[in-house]
Amino acid sequence: MQQVTDWDSEKKQQAKHYADTRYHAKDRPITVGDAVLLERKRENKLFPSYESQPYEVAARYGDQVVLRSPQGAEYKRNLQHVKHVVTEPAADAECSTESGGDTPEPAPNPELTDPSTQETTPTEVVVAGTPRRSGRVSQPPKALADYVLY
Repeated sequence: MQQVTDWDSEKKQQAKHYADTRYHAKDRPITVGDAVLLERKRENKLFPSYESQPYEVAARYGDQVVLRSPQGAEYKRNLQHVKHVVTEPAADAECSTESGGDTPEPAPNPELTDPSTQETTPTEVVVAGTPRRSGRVSQPPKALADYVLY
């Protein structure tokens, strides 16, 4: 009996691995304290898919998360209905360049900045008039030649 359960669990793992590889499944790296956007019902196609204010993850139980809104309300949602907010470390990047980072700024190339070497070509402005139409004269079909309009 033990052999059957081992064989069954091995086959289930193989099927899971195949499905995960086939459908590019991956774990969601959302942890407690992260900022996420909550998915909302779309009223029409111009309506945004996610709330504009980020929510904070208060707790996580498997695929279920407890979210805390900016107003303080708590909501329970599945992980499929939240999107991780990626915050760019803009302040850190500015500090490293101001403090004399290890990458020097390139010196300007004199060939590119010298105005005497640059060609000056006049730019032409094309004004679009009425759209071009066909000069063909359209005629009614010959089968309707004896048809009389009232």
